[in-house]
Amino acid sequence: MSASARPEHAQPHVGGAQATGGAQATTVAQAFREGVWGRGRRARAALSIAGFCGHQLAEVMVPVAVGVVIDRAIAPGDPVALGWALAFLVVVFAVLICSWQVGDRAGTKAYAQGEHALRQGVLGLALRRRTRRPAGEVLTISSSDAGETAGFFWVIAEQAAAATAVLAACITLLVIAWPLAIAVVIGTLVQALVVNAVSGGLRRRGYEAQKQAARLDAVSTDFATGLRVLGALGGASRAAERYVAESAVAAEAAYRAEKAAAGLTALNILVSGLVFTGIAVLAGRLALDGVITIGGFVTAMGLAQTIRGPLQALGYLPAQIASKHGSATRIAEFTREAGARADAPGAQAVQGVQADQDGTAQQADSTTAAPIPTDVVARLTVDGETLDITAGRVTGIRADPDRIVDLARLFSGLRHPEPGELVIGNRDAAHLGHDGLRAEVFAPPHDAAVFTGSAAENIATEIDHARLTASAFDEVVERLPDGLAERVGERGLRLSGGQRQRLLLARALHQPQRLVVLHEPTTAIDPITEAQVAAGLAAEGRTIVLLTDRASLLSSCHRVHDLRGVDA
Repeated sequence: MSASARPEHAQPHVGGAQATGGAQATTVAQAFREGVWGRGRRARAALSIAGFCGHQLAEVMVPVAVGVVIDRAIAPGDPVALGWALAFLVVVFAVLICSWQVGDRAGTKAYAQGEHALRQGVLGLALRRRTRRPAGEVLTISSSDAGETAGFFWVIAEQAAAATAVLAACITLLVIAWPLAIAVVIGTLVQALVVNAVSGGLRRRGYEAQKQAARLDAVSTDFATGLRVLGALGGASRAAERYVAESAVAAEAAYRAEKAAAGLTALNILVSGLVFTGIAVLAGRLALDGVITIGGFVTAMGLAQTIRGPLQALGYLPAQIASKHGSATRIAEFTREAGARADAPGAQAVQGVQADQDGTAQQADSTTAAPIPTDVVARLTVDGETLDITAGRVTGIRADPDRIVDLARLFSGLRHPEPGELVIGNRDAAHLGHDGLRAEVFAPPHDAAVFTGSAAENIATEIDHARLTASAFDEVVERLPDGLAERVGERGLRLSGGQRQRLLLARALHQPQRLVVLHEPTTAIDPITEAQVAAGLAAEGRTIVLLTDRASLLSSCHRVHDLRGVDA
């Protein structure tokens, strides 16, 4: 197994298989464990390591078989022994090839699943709004950092295979001549000590380089998102200057890390070359003195050449750990930060489950609310004031900005409701749980995401044109060259702000939940179109709650609750 080819093979193009798996990786050790030995991957990972170890063992057996052929078949001129020896060589090469294929296939699957588990963990936390880090930094952590951390599996597999090769070579050389085995052991120890002694700063430099790269990604993502605004304000040149400055810092950090890694690689090659040279000189001296046979000498030389790669791999261990450790540290920092936000008062209750003493999750009772009229979909209680949300009607709620944001978080499940605060169809939302609440209520964030793809793909699988009209998105579709098939670009950047909001409105109206809650849905839409949207929502016949302070929207509501006089 090559000392350098495998880590490169392991790099992704862009880091348990469930979204909660990576969220538990709050330490470096846990991040490595999740990326390498997560549940359901242990048997495959063990099979891969066994395959690579078998491959290296077969490689060691090749020079042994050649030495046996020389001593037992060629030297005495025994054709029968030569035939058996050649058959043994065929078996060795068959094992060598098959074990590699088994190890590589199982390892690739284990690595891909580990990377996926870490990536899903990071993105699961980010999508639940449990982090304030920039989107670009989250992208770097969930992609390159997750890939690097999961790639620690290849380090384990490579080191296990290298150790197998060196151990098998030592045992073989011990049988041939014990001084050769002692030379291999001493050379391995010296190489490990020397390389480890000079690799102390590599971990710190690797972490700093990855941190600066993530910061650069965050800056570039922010600039790309606000490029139109920057251009309109005349700030594009200043933004470019800042990007160049951040890029220079990231480049310098990467250069220092690469320089340290290159120096370590050169030292590792030098030491392994000296070990190989020492073994060859010692084997030649023993052959001249008649201590070992010609076949033994050939075996010793072949083993010295064979284990040169594994010796280098063992020497690379500190550098590989340093590289992976930086990424694992960043994932652990991210999940600790998210965990701290999730552990805030009431945050954990968002999940809507209660853990019993055995640690099993049980769904809480959801039938504790007092009955409400059949024509009322939901009942909201705010500081003693009761707000009924009637089926098929548009209900407006006007309040101070902080109150509006708090209600938006309540309906979306980002804040756990107090008992009796929100009742959905005679069921207390405090006991519905996060998934139960989302099954009843669709409450997208004010800045909901628009994805790369067509307009239709961003709305629904089956388009209802009446709902396009209600959201005034039908006018946008008429202007698009390819209509609903038009590509909207990354994050919808090919659409204007108002067009994106109308697309998000159309998406909300296509949702199956019986209650739709919209938080200031028309802030980027012109007054004329806003009035059109307000009329369309009123005529839609859906149960809609508008959290807004905009008069044109409130004027179209069937009922408006003004909470500005309610104490927070």
